[in-house]
Amino acid sequence: MKLLGNKADVAPRQRIARRQLSTDFLEHAREWRRIFAETWGTFLLVVVAAGGEVVASRSGGAVTPGMRAVAPGLMVMTIIYFMGAVSGAHLNPAVTLAFAVRQNFPWSRVPGYVLGQVVGGVLAALFLRVMFGTVAALGATVPGSGIGNGKALAMEVLLTTGLVSTILGTASGARNIGTNGAIAVGGYIALAGLWAAPITGASMNPARSFAPDLVRGDFGTTWIYLVGPAIGALIGVIFEWILKGRPTAAARLRRKVRETAMIRRTREGGGEMNIHQATKSYENWMRSCMPVVETHLRLKHKQMRKSLFLFFRGTFYRWAQLWPELCANLCDAPKVLAVGDLHVGSFGTWRDTEGRLSWGVDDFDESYPLPYTNDLVRLAASVKIVIDSKKLTIGFKEGCSAILEGYQKALKVGGCPFVLAEHEKTLERLGVEAFEAPDGFWEKLDHLPVVNHGLPRDAERVLRKTLPTPNLNYKVVRRQAGMGSLGQQRFVAIASWEGGHIAREAKAILPSARVWLDGHIGRRQSCYEKAIQSAVRSHDPFQKIMGTWLIRRLSPESNPIEIDDLPEERDEEKLLYAMGSEAANVHLGSKRQVANILRDLRRRKSNWLRSAARACY
Repeated sequence: MKLLGNKADVAPRQRIARRQLSTDFLEHAREWRRIFAETWGTFLLVVVAAGGEVVASRSGGAVTPGMRAVAPGLMVMTIIYFMGAVSGAHLNPAVTLAFAVRQNFPWSRVPGYVLGQVVGGVLAALFLRVMFGTVAALGATVPGSGIGNGKALAMEVLLTTGLVSTILGTASGARNIGTNGAIAVGGYIALAGLWAAPITGASMNPARSFAPDLVRGDFGTTWIYLVGPAIGALIGVIFEWILKGRPTAAARLRRKVRETAMIRRTREGGGEMNIHQATKSYENWMRSCMPVVETHLRLKHKQMRKSLFLFFRGTFYRWAQLWPELCANLCDAPKVLAVGDLHVGSFGTWRDTEGRLSWGVDDFDESYPLPYTNDLVRLAASVKIVIDSKKLTIGFKEGCSAILEGYQKALKVGGCPFVLAEHEKTLERLGVEAFEAPDGFWEKLDHLPVVNHGLPRDAERVLRKTLPTPNLNYKVVRRQAGMGSLGQQRFVAIASWEGGHIAREAKAILPSARVWLDGHIGRRQSCYEKAIQSAVRSHDPFQKIMGTWLIRRLSPESNPIEIDDLPEERDEEKLLYAMGSEAANVHLGSKRQVANILRDLRRRKSNWLRSAARACY
C-alpha cells in the first residue's frame, strides 16, 4: 500500500537525493540558497564567456574563436549538472523572464534571481579586470564590424528565441536539470556561438553583456543586449504556447499541489519523510496541541501492525500528505466541508431529538475544507482494502459504482437523512435487516478504570453540565476507543438515573491533520461542529463541542458500526450506495458547491473513482 511509505523508502539512493534536491527549488525558506546558486553559476558563466576574449588577447590568440564559442556552452552544461536541481540554473534574466511569463515561475521570485545573476556577472567582470586589466574590453559583447545596431538587435532576438525554445522544451517546470536539458541547452549555446559570435558576440544574456559594460563604463550598445534577449524570451514563450498550448488553470493548480505536497513531505530534516518520520512528526505535533495518553498511542501502533485496514484508519495524517500527490488531477475539484477521514468504519447510529434511531457518519475529527473527491476516494480505497481482506464480497468495480451512484443521486435530490426507527423496512435502505446491540455494553463500560485524580477541570465541568440533573451521583472512567483518535483523552461519566444506566463521554478534540501539514499549533477544532450542523441529517442532540471537548451520549444504540459487526445477511451494494448518499448529505452542507460538483462529476471518466482509489492503495 502506497500509504505505508513512499518510493523513497525502497528506492535507490540516487532517487532520494534527487527528490531532496528538488525541494530546494520549492521551499520558501531556501530562497537564499537558490539566489546564491544563481550568483555563483552566472559568475562562472561570465568568467568563461567574457574571459575567453580576455585570455585570447593576453595569450596572443592561444584561445581560438572556436574555443571561445564552445566554452560557454560547456560551462552551462556543467552548471546544469551540478546545481540545476537547486536553482534551476537559469543564469540569465531572459530565461527567468520566460519561465515567469509561461507561469512556471512565480513573479515574486524574479527580482531576486535577476539580482543574483547581475551580481554574479559583475563580480566576474571585476575578477577579470583585477587579474588581467582592461584587456579586450573585458570581453564585452558588441556588434561586429559593419553590423548596424538594428541588425545586431534582430540577431539577438533570433538567437534568444532559439535558446528559450530549447530551454522550455527540455526543462522540468522552471528548472534546467538532467542529461537531456544539459546537453540540449549547452549544445545550443555552443552552436549559436560558432556561427553568430562574429555578428553580435552571441550573448543572449543581459547579465553577461551588462557586467563588462558596467565595469568598463561603456554603455553605448548595452541596450541591444538588454532589449534583444527580452523580446526573444517573449517570442520563445509564444512559440511554446503555439506548439504545446497555454497551461490551463487546472494544470497550474495541479502543479502547485504537487509542489506543495513535496514541500510538506520534506518539512522535517530536509529529506522526504517515510512513514516512521511522518508518524513521529505528527505525534509530536499532537503533544504540542494537547496532553496525550502515551499508553493509548503505543496501543495504536500495536493495532496498526495487525491489519492493513487498521493501519489505514490510524494514519489519516499520512493520507493527507500523499493524496495530493497521488491524485493531483483530483485536487482542482470543488471544495466542501468534508469528512476528511471517511472510510467504511466511519458510520454509526444515534438517537435523534425525537428518539428515532438514525444512521450516518459519526466521526468528524478530521473535518476540513477539502475537494469533495478526497472523501469519495478515501471511502473507495477503504472498500478495496476490506474486499481484499475478505470482509466484503462485492466486486470493487461494483462497489465504486454504488458509492458514486448514491452520491450523485443524493446531491440531485438535496439529500435525505437516514432515520431507521420508523419501521424495520427502513433498514432496507442500508441493505441489512437489523443492527444488533453490542454484547455486554454497560458491563464493559462499568469495568473501565476509574479516574480518581487527573481529571481536567474543564472536562469535569462539561460532563456535569450534560447530565440530566445537577446533583446526580456519577463516576468517571477513562475510555480508549476508535483508531485514528487513540492518544486523545476520553473521559466517561456513568450514572444510574430513573431505573437505568446513562453515560456521557468527553473526548479532547484535536485539529485536523491538515493543520499539522501547515505547521500550525491548534487549540480548537472549529470544523467538527460546523460539519455536523450543516449536514443533511437528523441530529444527535447530545453531540456538541463544549470548549475543547467533544461531548456525546454513549449507549448501545449510539455507537460506531464496524464492518465485522454487520449481519452476515446483507446487501453490500445497497450498503455502499447508502455510504455514498451519506457522504453527499455531509457535502450538501456546502450548498453553493452542489452545482459545481455535479458539473465536475459529469466531466470525469466513468472509472475515475476506481482508478484513484487504486492509485492510493
